[in-house]
Amino acid sequence: MFLILELLERRINMKIFITGFVAAGKTTFGNKMSKKLGIPIYHLDRIRHHKDWKKKNPAVVDREIRQILEYKSWIIEGGTKSEDFMTDIQDQADKIIIFDLPFHNCFFNFFKRNRQDYGKPRQDLPEGHVQRLYLGSILWIFRDRFPDKYLRIRQIMNRHKNKTILIKDWKDADIILRNFDF
Repeated sequence: MFLILELLERRINMKIFITGFVAAGKTTFGNKMSKKLGIPIYHLDRIRHHKDWKKKNPAVVDREIRQILEYKSWIIEGGTKSEDFMTDIQDQADKIIIFDLPFHNCFFNFFKRNRQDYGKPRQDLPEGHVQRLYLGSILWIFRDRFPDKYLRIRQIMNRHKNKTILIKDWKDADIILRNFDF
């Protein structure tokens, strides 16, 4: 009985950061993990931006992130921009899951997502924003592959070796979802 309570307590108090490349599957994976573990998920794109991708005041974003970090459990998913709070998210996370799928997979996922969700709101998008396809969003996939992103991912992996999981394809992601170790 004590072991069951200990496992439940550990499960309730899990903090997970999911990051990686644009359209790699972070949101899909995070939503599945959230449902499986019963842990709330927070999407950095929604926290960072207003409708039409206008950036929110950095102080407001920082305050919201700091509030989330106070919770006993969370899943935060999103890119690895170099905002001050990113280090705190990584340091407080029990697990960091990095999606490092090949470019062609992300490119395919991007167009698949746009075909499925075009004109619809999604919980990971800024409030009031709907999925749409425009040149800037296509170019974002290419810009996301610049060396600085690879460097940030490698820095995370080096700094947090013992709690980082690298996902190279969806088979890895499915295995982790089935066998996630608390």
